[in-house]
Amino acid sequence: MTDRTVKADPLIGTRLGDYRIRALIGRGGMARVYEGIDEKLGRRAAIKVVEIQHEHGEEATQRFIREARAVGILDHPNIISVYQFGEEQDLYYMAMKFVEGKTLLNILRSLRERRKFMEPARVVSIVSDVADALDYAHKRGVIHRDIKPSNIMLAEGNRAVLTDFGLTMQLGSETTQGTAFGTPRYIAPEQAISSQRAVPQSDIYSLGVVLYEMVTNRAPFDDDSPMSMALSHITSIPPAPQSIRPDLPHPVQTVILKALEKRPENRWQTATEMAEALRKAYQGVEPDVVLTQEALDMPPTVQAASLPVAPPPDDTAMLSTPVITPDGATSRQGARLPTWPVIIVLVVVAGVFLALSMVFRNEPPSYTGLPTTATPTLRVRLIYSKDAFAIYNPSGQVISLEGVSFVRNDPASRPFEASQLGERTHKALPAGQCLRIRARNVDDRAMPLVCGPQTKPYIYEDPNFVFWAMRSDQDTTTTFLVNRNGRTLQTCSMRLNTCEFPLS
Repeated sequence: MTDRTVKADPLIGTRLGDYRIRALIGRGGMARVYEGIDEKLGRRAAIKVVEIQHEHGEEATQRFIREARAVGILDHPNIISVYQFGEEQDLYYMAMKFVEGKTLLNILRSLRERRKFMEPARVVSIVSDVADALDYAHKRGVIHRDIKPSNIMLAEGNRAVLTDFGLTMQLGSETTQGTAFGTPRYIAPEQAISSQRAVPQSDIYSLGVVLYEMVTNRAPFDDDSPMSMALSHITSIPPAPQSIRPDLPHPVQTVILKALEKRPENRWQTATEMAEALRKAYQGVEPDVVLTQEALDMPPTVQAASLPVAPPPDDTAMLSTPVITPDGATSRQGARLPTWPVIIVLVVVAGVFLALSMVFRNEPPSYTGLPTTATPTLRVRLIYSKDAFAIYNPSGQVISLEGVSFVRNDPASRPFEASQLGERTHKALPAGQCLRIRARNVDDRAMPLVCGPQTKPYIYEDPNFVFWAMRSDQDTTTTFLVNRNGRTLQTCSMRLNTCEFPLS
């Protein structure tokens, strides 16, 4: 940095809160980061600043405030600490602990340039630190949603510190637009479709991508196009790490591929579970898990015949790396899931990215003009947080929930009948609409954006009414059942925030 650059910055030498600004140390997106000093305490700090000087300033402001609130409720040695948050004229600032060190991004870049791999002990240490931070945040209802090497600092003693909670989502208190936020190279499949679908296991997927990169020096999917990368996370089977680095222990590969399962419920359910499996994997212990790569459930089916389909590629002309699957068989790099779900996904994700290009409009992207057809069995999506529950009809037709009930998976609980949501609406729920349940002290903004205000919500006051969420960290009941006329249609996890069931 030159003296000319320093003098050109009007914040250098000024005071924000208790901190005098000394130097610009970084910038990215709509934020700048300065070194500051609390002259009374002699304490250095990293001062993150966002100026509201553009047409989308309100969204940036809310994201910045969300980050400050999220980090403000977290107190953990592997999460960046916030000292102060405030507003000065046309900017917001956040003073954070100054961490001496390098980002994981810079370390990986250096290793790549030298054609070296990170030592196993360091890999385990970094993943364990980030895992501790994530599980701590997840237990407090905070999902990071942007785990990547540039957001992981390596401080003194190789201690990993998680930073940049700007895309965080707080379960039960914040909702987001039905668009995709995150970094395409590291984004989880469900988050690539819609940020509303992010769950704690979305962060675990992203950590799995980071781990993949730490042991192979490359990401599982890479492309110049962000949309192509997002589609790969949704539809493609990742190349086995051993296909890139044959000397990698097979148990380590299994740990990574488990984290990269397409469906959140098929991944490691906690980050520390993944970190412990990784530690044992480097000791030669194969994880006792099943790898499925089961496809993610998708929104309404689109007739394949209505879309142009390219002829199948000539396999002999493909230049691809063989993939070593867990059972020893080989396949081609980036092997795709079956063709017709891919077509569906292409349409769905195209809609998502169209929504992004429309400046985060509230209404969900329209699929008008693409003929839809019902799947053989209609599916209903449940979206839930600590205080709110929604039954969403993603099909292209009216559905009936007659005979459907929901109940905590324990013998003492009484079922909640869908009929209690309204005699007329539960028997004829229109396509694209919701039936809603929420606590009295929670307003409609806690409901999924896709629902809208079409129907009057069912209001409850007794916290013991909640059948979809754990009542405490010690609650031994972690699932709820969806029944119809005495028959169980689905068992849903309380640890996630979405579940689908067949309406049969």
